[in-house]
Amino acid sequence: MPTDYVVRGTKQQQIQKFGIIFGKKRINFYSDSGILDSSCVKMYEQKYITLPGGFQLPVAFVTETWLISQNNIEEMTLQQNTQILSQISERYLNIADI
Repeated sequence: MPTDYVVRGTKQQQIQKFGIIFGKKRINFYSDSGILDSSCVKMYEQKYITLPGGFQLPVAFVTETWLISQNNIEEMTLQQNTQILSQISERYLNIADI
């Protein structure tokens, strides 16, 4: 077990980016590459246009919400490591018995 682990901290910034999809083609209305680091979470939503009667057009509006947060590095004690490993091994052994 590693002694250090990363915890996502408080949200520092929220950025919304927009795009549109026509069939299989997508047009982004932003110039970023879309490559995120570990401090960023991307939520993705597509909303297709539907005509009355339920006919869905192959056109969708895309909204991406990027949540940027501060990552904190925390350390785990030997006692916490031992406790977590024993819990994992007990669960594994209980599943193996079934």
